[in-house]
Amino acid sequence: MGEIINLNQYRKALRNLENQRKSVENRVKFGRLKSEKKASNRDKTRNIHALDMAKIEHIPVPLLTDKTPEAASTPPHQPDNPGKGT
Repeated sequence: MGEIINLNQYRKALRNLENQRKSVENRVKFGRLKSEKKASNRDKTRNIHALDMAKIEHIPVPLLTDKTPEAASTPPHQPDNPGKGT
């Protein structure tokens, strides 16, 4: 006759094996050493700083308006007969 097995312990052992397999996959997929993370962050910071230092500052350019110099110098419209009322 075969050995008596507790099914709960068997299922738990299967879950543990599956979790170990997933953890190995995740270590390969996502795992990086702390020193690698620090080096990556340091390089990223240097690159951002280099870009900021090379940035050309924006110099505002005056916008053109509808007013021409001729239109700005002419007085507003005067009525033909200023002395008479309407």
